[in-house]
Amino acid sequence: GYHIYFSNVPPMSLNFHLPDFKGIDFKSGRGSFVVGCGSLHKSGNYYEKKKGNPCDLTPIPPVLLELLKKPDHYRAVFNGESLDVTEQEICDMLAHVNSDVDYDDWIKIGMAVHHSTNGDGFHLWNAWSSKGKKYNGGDELDKHWHSFGKSANPVTIGTLFHMAEAGGYKRSITFSVSEYDAKEVIKYNNSDHPFSIDTIDLLRPPGFVGKVTNWINSQCLFPREHLAAAAAISTIGNIAGLRYTDDLSSVTANLFVFGVAASGTGKEAIMTAMMDLHIAAGISAAVHGAIKSEQEIIRNLLRHQMAAYQIDELGIVLKKISNAGKSGASYLEGVIGTLMSAYGKANGYLTISGDLKEDIRSNLMKEISLCNGKIDENEDNDGFFAARLARSEESLKNLDKGIVAPFLSMFGATTPVTFDGMVNYEQATNGFIGRAWIVREHETNPRKKKKFKKAPPDSYMNATLKQLYNQGTCNPDMQVCVEHRGDKIEVRTDKEAEDMLEQVSDWIEDYAEKHKGATGLESIVKRGYELCAKISLILAIPSGLRTAEHVRWAYAAMRKDVDTKIMLARSNMLAESERSDSLVDVLRTRIISACGYEEGEPISVICQRATNKKY
Repeated sequence: GYHIYFSNVPPMSLNFHLPDFKGIDFKSGRGSFVVGCGSLHKSGNYYEKKKGNPCDLTPIPPVLLELLKKPDHYRAVFNGESLDVTEQEICDMLAHVNSDVDYDDWIKIGMAVHHSTNGDGFHLWNAWSSKGKKYNGGDELDKHWHSFGKSANPVTIGTLFHMAEAGGYKRSITFSVSEYDAKEVIKYNNSDHPFSIDTIDLLRPPGFVGKVTNWINSQCLFPREHLAAAAAISTIGNIAGLRYTDDLSSVTANLFVFGVAASGTGKEAIMTAMMDLHIAAGISAAVHGAIKSEQEIIRNLLRHQMAAYQIDELGIVLKKISNAGKSGASYLEGVIGTLMSAYGKANGYLTISGDLKEDIRSNLMKEISLCNGKIDENEDNDGFFAARLARSEESLKNLDKGIVAPFLSMFGATTPVTFDGMVNYEQATNGFIGRAWIVREHETNPRKKKKFKKAPPDSYMNATLKQLYNQGTCNPDMQVCVEHRGDKIEVRTDKEAEDMLEQVSDWIEDYAEKHKGATGLESIVKRGYELCAKISLILAIPSGLRTAEHVRWAYAAMRKDVDTKIMLARSNMLAESERSDSLVDVLRTRIISACGYEEGEPISVICQRATNKKY
């Protein structure tokens, strides 16, 4: 392309971009550079002068100068709403943040300033940074500044506002509520939700997780959009979960997810895409496709801090486990208890039984001996066995305490035929299924996509996945095990999101009280807060700040999950009764389930799915 030069006298700080002229950069002043004539281009050609000379520049045309003058305020987005911020307001926010923050926060502040000023606020970031002891001049900032606008998942002014607020900043805001808006507020307050979820699309999670969802969708010949969204959230939870936690309740990012869809409709493509993403992040060694025994679960968690199970036909596996005592497969009897125990110990210790502990101790000592032998014989050129030795010695030292901070998750695919009947009162209230997030695909005959062709994750997605896991601290290809030791990074929660989570908590207590007297299934509702907190945390991890948008989406997903479990459990409980009124309730529940939530079904389909010999 062309480089066109004008003189800018007297020097003025101008905008770098104009919305009406996309693809054109306007360079002026500090924080900008261009490639000069005679420089070598990556094509092998050289930059050449078309005409004129840098010594004979004409002044910038007045009409262009007027367009490029910096505005009094910038349009930014905060919590999904557009607002105007001035340079002075940004300076005031920065004044409430210590210039000697850690590197991660320093970069986030730079990205927030870049995003909120459309790339024109370099001087603001530079002036604030210069007050810190770590400041090494503007050149270092220049290198970062030019990369900020290329992020597909930018840090916005919300992050800066939150950090400034923590330092005592208060923003003066005036607003008016229209008559229509006032009616809407009343409507929402009288609804069955703590806040509005009318605009939430559960097929499209916000932020980077939404981009991962879109990619998983692109890998599926048949549209499986509900499963793709759940798979994206589960995957990002696995990749980032060892390093991140929230700032409110230290909730962790591991999930149990059950994807329910008819046989032959594309569940396998979802599982394959998830595996590809785990490979891209460098954690595929900790992904397992089957559960053999309680002992194997423990060994997997000793080998890696993470054990991420991805199981096809999960309903069949769970039936085998539940029938283990009758079938003689005693090695499966402790599996559910171990899974549930490990799932809740991501911030603590998972204790190990005596016999199993001694068996593991023996294996660890053999592993230590093997590694020492390889090192002594100079067969450890790349340091693999030395790292393995350190891991084994650490596990042996802590064996009497148990496994430190195990991170166990599961994504299981199953069919309604094998799964629905298992959601009885016991499993839904106290058991393994009660802690899981159930996501359903109601369409049993999805249409194939036309001209379908898979594409690998792009370079940005690959880089982001690796960054979320290892923060640039190691080479994933050389890792002995998938683990993180040390402090976790706290994902901050802004004030509005914190208030909304409190509203969710209050709503759950009220909704549980209703079911306490009506169905006896209040424990299903009580587990909802943990699910909402986990999902909103995972959605927030890529940006580092949990906002109202994340909580709203997570609440909508949790509410649908709670209602699904209650409906299934209630149906199976009533089905055991021979009373005619119970059978009517069962049939009603089956019809509602068959219709789904979005588009309903024809009468013929409802009859086929809802009926059995009792009706």
